[in-house]
Amino acid sequence: MCDNDRESLIRRTQEKARHHFGRSEQAAPRDPSAIPEDIRLTLVALVTERLIRLRERPMRPGKAEEFERLKPAAEWLLGQAEGAR
Repeated sequence: MCDNDRESLIRRTQEKARHHFGRSEQAAPRDPSAIPEDIRLTLVALVTERLIRLRERPMRPGKAEEFERLKPAAEWLLGQAEGAR
């Protein structure tokens, strides 16, 4: 996915999320199934793409930290996190 396509996908997903959840600062849903499927699948794709890119090159401390933060997010989005079911 080229950077322009990725940025466009991110912007469209942000707009869909704003429309669905409103612009107010409400709490994020605790259950990933509460997120509309198209938004959730886009987020899964973006997180997965980033995880793959991080694993392609040698891990530096900053990358390792980002990887460790993204891994639980991917698991949560897929409904595989502890206590998700």
